[in-house]
Amino acid sequence: MSKPAGAQMRPPALIQGYIRALTVENDTFAQLLDPTALYAALGHPSGIEELWRRDAERWTTALTADGLPKARVLVIQHAAEGLAVARSSPYLTEEDLALARAELLAMTEQP
Repeated sequence: MSKPAGAQMRPPALIQGYIRALTVENDTFAQLLDPTALYAALGHPSGIEELWRRDAERWTTALTADGLPKARVLVIQHAAEGLAVARSSPYLTEEDLALARAELLAMTEQP
């Protein structure tokens, strides 16, 4: 995926990329990448619990390796996922999505 015009990818690059992927103007990436929506859609088919656990562990490890406090990573991660789901509803306008994306990205810049 290419960076949006003017985007700067620097540490914490992974969480910034995660935010951008789930909140870009075209929601194709959001629909494909959102693990929470996928979990909600698939539910609990037999044998998938271990896959969900391993995937969640990998994401948590990778996102927290960016260097932000774990609590902030969790808030940002799940807020981005929530935005990805809400974008297909009348409750989130494109303008509001852009505002929320900017706020989440700003949170990655805080010490």
